[in-house]
Amino acid sequence: MSYKIKLSERLDEGIRRIGLEQIDAAVKRLRGHGDPASVVHATRKTLKKLRSLLRLARPGLPQAVYSEENARYRDIGRLMSGARDAQVMSEMLESLHESSDGRTKAAIGAVRTRLSMMVKRSAAAAGTGTDAETPELFAEVRSRLAEGRVAMEELPIESGRLHVAFDGVEMVYRRARRAMNHAFTTLDDVDMHEFRKQAQHHWRHMQLVSAAWPEFFDARVVTARNLSQMLGEVHDLAVLQKFLESATDARLTKRQRDIVFEVAASRQSDLRQDAYALAHRLFAEPPGAFRDHVVLYWQAARDEPPAALAAE
Repeated sequence: MSYKIKLSERLDEGIRRIGLEQIDAAVKRLRGHGDPASVVHATRKTLKKLRSLLRLARPGLPQAVYSEENARYRDIGRLMSGARDAQVMSEMLESLHESSDGRTKAAIGAVRTRLSMMVKRSAAAAGTGTDAETPELFAEVRSRLAEGRVAMEELPIESGRLHVAFDGVEMVYRRARRAMNHAFTTLDDVDMHEFRKQAQHHWRHMQLVSAAWPEFFDARVVTARNLSQMLGEVHDLAVLQKFLESATDARLTKRQRDIVFEVAASRQSDLRQDAYALAHRLFAEPPGAFRDHVVLYWQAARDEPPAALAAE
């Protein structure tokens, strides 16, 4: 299973092939006996790939079809989101704990304990968090993916010509560049998170067209993935900060909350600076110029070598 368009195939054929491969792999995974948390994580990644695939084909799809199919995979992802905030906060606290010492480490430990207590109490009150629910959830997701598979087989892409894909690449690149400039102006977490989503779509688009020049596009994939991870940590730290602001009961002292908040804010500032430098290199070109380069690389990769170069 390869998440890339082949040089030899029409766009509509490639989009449908990749989409069906992704859906079939997800359904197989959901029928297996793997660790439920790992299955959920892998399936959510597949859903993001499907949404990026749709964005690549978007210029060649009726708007109603694009909206319906994008909403389908968005809603399935939300169905599987579960207690993601608690999980990412726990992972972030673990990372901060490992890099701290003294009173800072003790304060982080107290916040971790408090978070764990809240998660357990919330799960008990809601009657959730048990393995017994997993088969029902996975069955529901499989059912929705089966409906998506039928729609993917019939996806009405207007043309098999690759200009549609290049237009899709440019559209996402342009939105990412605009979101980048806005996010680093406001430094607002919601704006940063929106930029992250556009950067993720760009990274997956680079995977999809990477057959044109693997070394070039793979380098962009790695850079965009690293940028996305940085922005993801920025977002997770913001979630942690909101938790600290709301956790005002007697189990955590104000001093403990302030210490962890300051450590989180410092890490967030460092990540933003690193992300700024990486993002402005990744999205340095104007969107039209970037699209033109993608087109040229694809055309060059498909050109047959001159007969004179053939072995005698």
